[in-house]
Amino acid sequence: MSNDFENSQEYRKALEIVKKQQKLYKNVTRAISPEALAKFQELSDKLNEWKNSLNNMPGLLKLAEMLKNYQQEVRETEGLTEAEFEEKYRDKVEFLLCGGLDDNPKAIKEEELKSVCDGGYIQWLGYRTDVLELLKSCHIVAFPSYYKEGLPKSLIEAAAVGRPIVTTNSIGCKETVVDGYNGYLIPVKDSDTLAEKLNLLFEDENLRQNMGRNSRILAEKDFSIENVIHRHLEIYSQLSKA
Repeated sequence: MSNDFENSQEYRKALEIVKKQQKLYKNVTRAISPEALAKFQELSDKLNEWKNSLNNMPGLLKLAEMLKNYQQEVRETEGLTEAEFEEKYRDKVEFLLCGGLDDNPKAIKEEELKSVCDGGYIQWLGYRTDVLELLKSCHIVAFPSYYKEGLPKSLIEAAAVGRPIVTTNSIGCKETVVDGYNGYLIPVKDSDTLAEKLNLLFEDENLRQNMGRNSRILAEKDFSIENVIHRHLEIYSQLSKA
């Protein structure tokens, strides 16, 4: 390749676009649908092939622009990066983290919590005894646990108060949510899907209210004290006959 070609405006423009795509690729692929990701990956792979060969400069520029436009479309319609999520909601949403610290060596440390909590957008409330009042004052309950829980009391309370719930599709947690009815079940350790579902609820007041009402219906049906007592008596009866 000649030095004149390497110094040409077309070559520099092509490489600039390629480098930008590579730099942003990780963010672009967060929280988007499998179909969009597959299309983006296809274009990205093709772009990298062309970058390596540089045999067709006009074609490379066209493909790079095509990928750039598609990237923008994906970002606007199907997903937000962490920074974009914060920028969009910092002055509209408050995240309240409620609970004390655990003495388990693997548990999150106080300094780690404080490093991500700014007291405004994200607030760590510590151990609280007024959980009912906190639930009444909030609009959504998110519980993305990746432990093998029992049936989390916090989610039963959230359902009883009538709040939409976003939690993991794991043992215990999944018993409190009918996906798409009173909230969303997300994969364990999937922050992208968590952000996606929260985004849906943030943007749609009617959806929040409907799912909240459905949570209350579910709580009355499955988690009332009468129902819990009845189920326990059934279990005891079965065990006594065994």
